[in-house]
Amino acid sequence: MTPHSREIVQIGTGAAMVCALGLFFVYQYSFGRQVDAGGYDLIARFDRVDGLVVGSEVYAAGIQVGRVTRMDLDENKRAVLTLEVDRRVELDSDATASVATDGLLGSKFVQLNIGGGEETIEPGVEITYTESTMILDDLLDLIIAQARRNQARLKDLE
Repeated sequence: MTPHSREIVQIGTGAAMVCALGLFFVYQYSFGRQVDAGGYDLIARFDRVDGLVVGSEVYAAGIQVGRVTRMDLDENKRAVLTLEVDRRVELDSDATASVATDGLLGSKFVQLNIGGGEETIEPGVEITYTESTMILDDLLDLIIAQARRNQARLKDLE
């Protein structure tokens, strides 16, 4: 293969890679976010939402069904989240929302439990039952405190 033909092959390979990457981004933008096709807003209040940001994902039954569109503080210093949920998802009146983590140190998201009530939640209504995020530092402090108590009990038994 001559040096000139090698350059042509390299240019062709580079052009094919750029086209493939472009098609990937077009696919992701067009089909990757089906939730944006139309949704309704729900409100959820939490004591803490550490790690959540506007744009964080909302899941139900392990499937992404929405995103966090707004975060505010109410007069009692509680976090008020506005969640945009796919119109095809109907939540029951006893639905719950919790802040969860993807793995031990992963990103935060809102997990919806659809519930089992007989009535459905209307758009714009507040989800009554919520569970705030657990902070890793708080969890470690609890574990360390329990270990110290156990160690003190063992010393008392000796």
